[in-house]
Amino acid sequence: MFATERQNKIKQLLFEYNKVDVGNLSEILAVSEVTIRKDLEKLENAEFLIRTHGGAVLREDVPREDIVLESDIPNIESKKMIGIFAAAIVQDRDVIFLGPGSTCIQIAKNLHDKKDIIVVTNNIGVMTELAGSPSCRVISTGGEVDDSEYGILISGEVMVSNIKQLYMNKAFIGVDGISFKRGFMMRNTFLAQMYTVLKQYCDEVIVAADHTKFGVNSMANIGDLSFADKVISDQLAPHEYIKYFFEHDVQIFTTYPFK
Repeated sequence: MFATERQNKIKQLLFEYNKVDVGNLSEILAVSEVTIRKDLEKLENAEFLIRTHGGAVLREDVPREDIVLESDIPNIESKKMIGIFAAAIVQDRDVIFLGPGSTCIQIAKNLHDKKDIIVVTNNIGVMTELAGSPSCRVISTGGEVDDSEYGILISGEVMVSNIKQLYMNKAFIGVDGISFKRGFMMRNTFLAQMYTVLKQYCDEVIVAADHTKFGVNSMANIGDLSFADKVISDQLAPHEYIKYFFEHDVQIFTTYPFK
């Protein structure tokens, strides 16, 4: 990857997450930390960012038309509540997987008070959120950087191979659709296949999905509704699905907003 390509990728990450970490960038872009620091210095000289200890933040005066604000994310309040609840079931010293998407980023935001946890992830937003956190160790799955509809993530066969070398207590994943007929589904065929592999290397799979995912079909099947060990949704999750999960021994949790 040429310097201009790297710097454009760094800009993209800053636009999406507002901050970057030298160590994470080095791993994501497959170059040395020295090279990353030179890239950050060049972008700082161009008045795009401000360097910090171990990373950089986006300058406040950079035109922000292309930035997606958290408040613009669909169903963000439901995702925040799901994030709080999901983080609450993470125990100290757990090894967990956090998948792509904004809901998993919300889970990451609530992990800072945990002790001695390890977070395995292919979600660049999760890495950025937890970078430098004293409470947890973050392990990137490794693989190809992909600018996807789920945000910037890591994918590819290298990633799948690396997951097979690990074992996790809990895997939190988001999905694009949940239906009685087709089970859990994704629009992205690679992620659907990756989740079926992931299930073999963790104690339990926890699907975190707001109510808009229920009754929706998508392209690639992950597994039937027994694929998940637990499901976390919001207070608008359809009753017929809550009843189904209860009757089929899949733990279902619904959140309620704070008053």
